[in-house]
Amino acid sequence: MARKLRVALMTATAFCVLVPQASAWAQAAEDTDSTEDEVTGPDDGVIIVTAERRAASLQDTALSVSVVGGESLSENVITTQADLAVAVPGLNVQGGVSSNQINYVIRGQSTDPFSNTRPGVLPYFNEVQIGGAIGASSFYDLESVQVVKGPQGTLFGRNSTGGALLFRSRGPEEDFGGYISLGVGNYETVRGEGALNVPLSSKAGIRLAGFFEDQNEGFQRNILLDTDLGTRDRFGLRGSLSFEIGSAIENDLVVDYFEADETNTAPVVDFVDPTFPTLFPAGVLVGPSLDAVTQFPGAWDAVLAANPQYLPGGLLQAVAEQNARSPFEVQTQADSIYRAKNLIVTNTTTFDLGGLGELRNIFGYADFDFLSSYDPFGTAFVIFNNGSIENRYEGISEELQLNGSSGALSYTVGLYFSDEESTSDIETLVLDLDPIIPQVNQINRYTVSNTTYAAYGQFTYDLTEQLAVTLGGRYTSENVEIDLLPGDIYRDLADADAIPGLEPNQDKTAKNFSWTARLEYEPSDDLLTYIVSRRSFRNGGFNGNIAPFPGAGTVGGNGYETERVTDVEAGAKYSNGFLTLNGAIFHTWIKDNQRVAFAPDPLGNPASISVNVPAAEVTGFELESTIAPTDGVTIGANVVYLDARYTDGETSILGLPILFTTYPYAPEWSGNAFVQYDGSLSDSVDFNLRAEGVGQSSIFYSSSGIANPSNEIDGFILANFRAGLTFDDRFSITANLRNAFDKTFFVGGIDAVTLAQTASVLPGLPRTYSIDARFEF
Repeated sequence: MARKLRVALMTATAFCVLVPQASAWAQAAEDTDSTEDEVTGPDDGVIIVTAERRAASLQDTALSVSVVGGESLSENVITTQADLAVAVPGLNVQGGVSSNQINYVIRGQSTDPFSNTRPGVLPYFNEVQIGGAIGASSFYDLESVQVVKGPQGTLFGRNSTGGALLFRSRGPEEDFGGYISLGVGNYETVRGEGALNVPLSSKAGIRLAGFFEDQNEGFQRNILLDTDLGTRDRFGLRGSLSFEIGSAIENDLVVDYFEADETNTAPVVDFVDPTFPTLFPAGVLVGPSLDAVTQFPGAWDAVLAANPQYLPGGLLQAVAEQNARSPFEVQTQADSIYRAKNLIVTNTTTFDLGGLGELRNIFGYADFDFLSSYDPFGTAFVIFNNGSIENRYEGISEELQLNGSSGALSYTVGLYFSDEESTSDIETLVLDLDPIIPQVNQINRYTVSNTTYAAYGQFTYDLTEQLAVTLGGRYTSENVEIDLLPGDIYRDLADADAIPGLEPNQDKTAKNFSWTARLEYEPSDDLLTYIVSRRSFRNGGFNGNIAPFPGAGTVGGNGYETERVTDVEAGAKYSNGFLTLNGAIFHTWIKDNQRVAFAPDPLGNPASISVNVPAAEVTGFELESTIAPTDGVTIGANVVYLDARYTDGETSILGLPILFTTYPYAPEWSGNAFVQYDGSLSDSVDFNLRAEGVGQSSIFYSSSGIANPSNEIDGFILANFRAGLTFDDRFSITANLRNAFDKTFFVGGIDAVTLAQTASVLPGLPRTYSIDARFEF
C-alpha cells in the first residue's frame, strides 16, 4: 500500500503545484466558456442528475432516483447519515451496536454488523466508491446527494444490490465569493462551516471549505460511571481545484480530510432468554443461578464481591431495570470511544474528443483509520464487550470512461480497477465472572485485500422520438484474500500446529456478469414511463472473526459465497410545473443472501458466522409527489411499501440446521409528508416555514426471529419543524426542531440470543433544536 500512498500524496501535491500552471493555461486559452455545472439545475428549476454517469434531467431519467440539493441540505441541517434518511423516502439507516456503526438500507438491501460482507448500498464521493457508510465530512458544502434505488451492476465503480448514494462536493465557481455559517443547539452543540471560492481566471478556480461540530453534552447518560455518551468533536477540510486546458481538457481535483473524537451512544439490553441452549449462556451464568451451574455455593456472591458494580439479580435484573427507565440512561462499565481520521482524494480529467464523445479518467484514493470501543449490550456486566476495534482501510481506484453518441445511439463504456486493503485489530472481552470464571481477551487481527478488474458498457438506442431501449453489461473479476496477522488467536494456533486444518491465509477469485435491460416510452413532454430489469451481485469473501477453516460458514468454515440479486421495476414520472408525481413498482429476487449468525465457532469461541440464506424476495412500490397549489405553497408526500420475506430460509451453521424467518430492516410502510410556505415580508426580507412528518412501521433487526420473539422494533412517526428568514439574499437565520414531541424510538440492534441468550437495541435521537445563521458574500 506504500505505492498507493505515494500516488495519493503526489496527487495532493499537484493541487498546490497546478494552481499557477492552471492560471497560465487558462489565460493562454481562447475559449472563455465556463464549465457546465452537472448537478444543479438551470434557472427554470429543472433538476439535473448524473445517475447514469451523464448529466440529464431528473424527470427524463428512467430510474428511481431521489435528490437532495445542497441548499436543502443546509436549510435542514443535514449533517449525518441519520439526518439524510429523514430527507429521502425509501432510504433507511440501520443501527448496530453503537451510534457510529451504521449502514444504508434501500429496498431491504444492507449488510449485517460483524459479517465482514460488503454493504448492499454503496456511497460514492465525486463518482469514486469509498467503502461503506460515508463519513460526516461529506455532509458540508455539497452540490447534491443523489439516491439511486435498485441494483446497480453496470455503470458504477462497484456492484451494489440495493442502490447507490452519489455525494458530489461543490466545485469552484466563476465568481469570487463564499459563505460562513454558525449554529448553536441543545446538548451544548456548536457548529460552523464555510467556504471561499477564488477564480484564478476564466479557466481556473479553487474552492476551500471546512466545518466543525462540538457537542459537549451527550444524548445518553451512563449512570454507572456518571459520564455522557454520544458527544461529538469533529472537523473537516476540503480543497478543490478546477482548470481547463484550451477548449478540450478539464480537470477537477478534490482533497477531503475529516477527523473525529467522540463517544459512542450505547445500545440497551432488551431481551434475555436463560432457557435458550448455547455454549455461552450469559442469561444463566450472569446471575444467582451461577451457583447451580458451577455447583459451587457462594459463587455468585464471590463474583459480586469482586465486581461491586454488578447487579445482584444478574442480567435478568439488568433488563428489568433498563426497561423501566429511559434508553438514554444506561449502566455500562465499558469505554465508549470513537476516533476517526479520513482522507479522500478524487481527480477527474475530461477530454472532449469532438464527434467521438467525451473521455473521462476518474482517479480515487481513500485512507480511513478509526478506533472504537463499546458495550454491545449496554449493561454493567462484561459479556462480549469490545475492548477496542481498530481498522485501517486504504484503497485506490482508476476508471477510464467514454461517453458519446452517434445518431440515435448514445453509449457509455469503460474500464475499472480498484485495489483495497483493510486491516482490523479487535479485542473482545469475554464473560468476566472473576474470580469464578476469569475474563478472556480474544484477539482477532487480520488483513482483507480486494483487487477488482471490470469492463462495462451501456447503450441506449432511440427507436423513435418517444421510444428508446437500453442494454448494458459489466464483466467483473474480483480477488479477495485474507491474512491472519501475528497475535491473532487463530494465527497463533496455526503457527504452533496446535489445531490441524487451520488456514490463516486464504484467497478466492470470483468472475461475474451483471446486466441492465430497459425500455422507456415518453408519450409527452410531461410523462415518462419505463420498465427495467437488472442483475447485480455481492461477491463472496471471508470473515476474520472466526476460526479459519476452509469452506463456508454453513459447514464450519470462515467463508461465504456470492449473493445475486435480480429485479424488475416499472415506473412513471409526471411533471407539469404544478404537479410532480413519480412512482415505481418492483420485485426483487435474492439468491444466497449474505447474513450473519451469532454462535460459537468450531473451536468453541464466540463468533459472528457469515452464511448464505438460499432465497428471499422483496416486492414493493414507491411514490413521490409534490404539488404547488398557490404561490409560495408546496405540499409533498412520499410513501414506500415493502413486502420482504425469505422464500427459502433453511440453511445451517457448522453443519447444524437453522431457519432464517424474519427479514431485517425492511419496514412494510415508510414515508414522509410536508408542507412548506415561502413568502416575503418586504422587498429585502423573505421567510419560509416548513412542517413535516416522518415515519415507518415496525422492523425486525435480526434474521433469526425464531430465537428471539422481541426481535421486532415498534414503528414510529416523528414531527419536524423549520422556520427561516433571509435578508437581501445574503444573510439568513434558520431555526430547526427535530423529533418535536420527543418520541422514543429505536433504529436497530444486535440479536445474540443464539450466542449469549441476550439481545440489545439502539435508540434513535431524542428531541433536538438549533438556530443557524449563514452569511454569503
